[in-house]
Amino acid sequence: MISRHQVALDRVRDNLLDVMGETVRGLMAEPDVTDIILNPPLPVEPHGRLWVSRLGREREAIGFMSAEQAMRLIGAVASSMNIEATEATPSVQGHLITDGARFQGCIPPIVPGPFFAIRKHASAVFPLQSYVDNGQMTVRQKAIAEDAIARRLNMLVVGGTGAGKTTLVNSLLDTIVKIHPHHRIFGVEDTVELKCAAADQTFMRTSAGVSIPDLIKIAMRSFPDRIIIGEARRGPEMLDILTAWGTGHEGGLATIHSNTAKPEAALERVEDMLMQVTNNPMHRLIARTVNVIICIDRTQGIRRVTQIVSVLGHDGHAYQLQSET
Repeated sequence: MISRHQVALDRVRDNLLDVMGETVRGLMAEPDVTDIILNPPLPVEPHGRLWVSRLGREREAIGFMSAEQAMRLIGAVASSMNIEATEATPSVQGHLITDGARFQGCIPPIVPGPFFAIRKHASAVFPLQSYVDNGQMTVRQKAIAEDAIARRLNMLVVGGTGAGKTTLVNSLLDTIVKIHPHHRIFGVEDTVELKCAAADQTFMRTSAGVSIPDLIKIAMRSFPDRIIIGEARRGPEMLDILTAWGTGHEGGLATIHSNTAKPEAALERVEDMLMQVTNNPMHRLIARTVNVIICIDRTQGIRRVTQIVSVLGHDGHAYQLQSET
């Protein structure tokens, strides 16, 4: 018997799909679509322009949406979260009730017209071999990544916005399961984006009262073989990640954002985050626990692994890095 709650939930979901309109609804169903954006109308255009990003291609304009429809869509998303979009609360952020995709919407007065950005979940996990086949990774890079996984080295994936960090982590997770099928995987993330086929797995997401450091502490008490972090953004979580990786939970994965997809920039970013929580130099901790850095970049719409580097240590002045590619 279907509960009243489920009936109400289905009604909200159906209303949201209806308000999306045919164009956005169709884009949400396309497996290679990663992002859908509506910009506020330009002075010379009566409606906002829709843009779409697809795997392996540059962002392209796809059509238009009226301000009225966009306002209704943002309002419907807000309603599904039991909040309202008003002039006093013009920003709506969360996850779509339809499929959990990340949503950010804004209405006037903070924008001249309604705006939204949707980040879809990866609809498929691509094996590392597909990166080689598509020219996004060399045969040697694939072998190095597989060797690092087999040896249970801790890996950071670094790149800019839209570089494909999470998609690559999902591919590395797929490789972990193939090489170590009996490992217990514990995942921690802000947004549900990671995909894992391990038989023994627990994935947790932050909430208003539960942070990534809180979840890492839970992970360490849950007998994991590997701890996977969707993205490290702040100092406390980075410190807890490195501590966990350095205390018997080898073979972890995490992503960090960097405008420059270079290993030196990644290590500087880690240092900057740790400086938010401690004034003590953390070079030795970083060098001991971050074993491999994988850099991925997006150029002309193509996501490509540009470099893989091993972190050998810190000599008191600089990190000792060995380029593997």
